[in-house]
Amino acid sequence: MRPCDRAPLFKEIQTQPKQIFEMIRTDIRQCVGRYLSEMMQDLCFMFHTHTFLWFLLDDPQLSTTAKELIVEPTCDIEVSSATY
Repeated sequence: MRPCDRAPLFKEIQTQPKQIFEMIRTDIRQCVGRYLSEMMQDLCFMFHTHTFLWFLLDDPQLSTTAKELIVEPTCDIEVSSATY
């Protein structure tokens, strides 16, 4: 890109910084979301005893992310044998 070709882009950034930032943020979220979704298809998680119990008891100490992973149908979940 030649310097004179960049002028409209810089002008847009100067005049609409919030909109440009939001477009970039949205694009990053979508890319990261796709990446994590693809990665999760091949993941297997081993949970410690307390994590499994927190899930069963709906304990607030268990993070939202952990709850989502446990109920995600594409993830294989294993529980530590110490649980039994």
